[in-house]
Amino acid sequence: MSERHRETIPPFIGLVRFQSLLTDASVHDDERVGQGYDELKRKGYFWVAVRVKAAFTRTPAADRPVTIETWANPPAAATIDRCYRLFDDSGVFAEGLAKWALVRLSDGRPVRFADVPWLIAPRSFEAETPFPEGFAPIAAFTDEIHAFCSVPSSGIDKNGHLNNARYWDLVFAGARIAGLPAVDVRAIEIGYQKALFAGETVDLHYRVLEDAVHFSGYATKDGVTTRAFYGNYR
Repeated sequence: MSERHRETIPPFIGLVRFQSLLTDASVHDDERVGQGYDELKRKGYFWVAVRVKAAFTRTPAADRPVTIETWANPPAAATIDRCYRLFDDSGVFAEGLAKWALVRLSDGRPVRFADVPWLIAPRSFEAETPFPEGFAPIAAFTDEIHAFCSVPSSGIDKNGHLNNARYWDLVFAGARIAGLPAVDVRAIEIGYQKALFAGETVDLHYRVLEDAVHFSGYATKDGVTTRAFYGNYR
């Protein structure tokens, strides 16, 4: 088995904090092989999340530390699936999977790993995954149930666009406006298609199917409307 990165963190609350912790663990594992955020930026690259999914079996105790474990699956041509497991002294309470792409700072385009062999060489990979089914396609949709939300400046990250975890602020803000449930979430999936910037308006469309709330968020610029993100929660 390859060496997995593990770190112990204080107790936490909330989905945004949960997804931020996944990103933090990924960065710390990259730092372990000399490829942290600053080093990658110096070389002209940064990582972006393409898809994220997670499932929660219970809420962690509020007074006990949490351990997060992460490892990477063998890379595809231009993406890497990274797995996550969170547990406390009562056992595992959450698992996650994120698809990451390496992007050039100069033009924002994804990079094929064959063109950056130095990125892969120091890393180890293993095939185990908490979600063997991977990521299924999610079709775009519009619906009569929708709400407009503005991208908050407080959610902008070091790359100048909305942090991937903070998209959930928009999802749940729109859901509350639309009168949809936005608490006691036990499973999530989200995909990212377009970077969002402070002050942009997002038109969030919702559709309830069985026990899941599905969403598609659209942004319009220069008269062109693009799906910026999508997914579901339950």
